[in-house]
Amino acid sequence: MDSIPFCLQDCHVYLGQCKLNLFMYPAGQLAAATFIGLEFTTQKNGVQGEVIGLMHSGSPLWCPDTALTCCILYLWSLTSDPTHPLYTYKSGPHWYAVSSDHLTKHLHGVMTVLGPKFGVYTSDISTHSLCSNNAMALLCANLDPDIIWLLGHW
Repeated sequence: MDSIPFCLQDCHVYLGQCKLNLFMYPAGQLAAATFIGLEFTTQKNGVQGEVIGLMHSGSPLWCPDTALTCCILYLWSLTSDPTHPLYTYKSGPHWYAVSSDHLTKHLHGVMTVLGPKFGVYTSDISTHSLCSNNAMALLCANLDPDIIWLLGHW
């Protein structure tokens, strides 16, 4: 199956129990989102339309819904196209896509500085390792392996 990127239209943003329309609400209300769901229009397990949510963690640095809200607000300020992919950024007049090679390069940069302190080296890190590391973290937290399989859509 071909990879289908998440687009602006795939984001389901909530403020409490109220679902916000990305293109109708002011940026301040979107920034206050307490829950964001990403809709899988297609996936390898064949389930269409499933929404996986990111809740507000409260951390100013490591909050998944805050990070996604920032991405949405950035793109929303530059385009009103609901089919615009989330993994893009604009520099000057040109749009660029963030690739897994791009992310791996940045992860390697961080690991060069922080990794040795924790026994992690650039050779240990790639974007593919993010998925397996998350699965391992759930396993180490004693989550039932069947639940991990479901969460990973394996």
